[in-house]
Amino acid sequence: QLYYLAVSHRHKVDTIVQIKRHNRHTDKWAECLQLRTNVNCNGSAEVGKAVSCGPHIYFITDTEMHRYHPSNDQWCKMAAPIINPYINTAIGTTTEIICESSNLGEMCLY
Repeated sequence: QLYYLAVSHRHKVDTIVQIKRHNRHTDKWAECLQLRTNVNCNGSAEVGKAVSCGPHIYFITDTEMHRYHPSNDQWCKMAAPIINPYINTAIGTTTEIICESSNLGEMCLY
């Protein structure tokens, strides 16, 4: 599957994650369920990290983690990341997500 993901902020207190899924048979894009979360970006350019892991897409911020289930077009909130001061990099494999903090060497594994 091919996905398009866009993140936007409303009034610096609302974060909206929009996903579109491409159907290769019809060559058309379909809207997926939006994620709305009240992560406060405080005017920062930091908007979170999106990674794929297995069949899911994850949206990770410094305080929240959400998982998108493509098979039933649904988001669910996961346990918040435990990393300080903030997530610098996130990498998804087929079974795990590795997050690195801005303090080099501090990592967490999901």
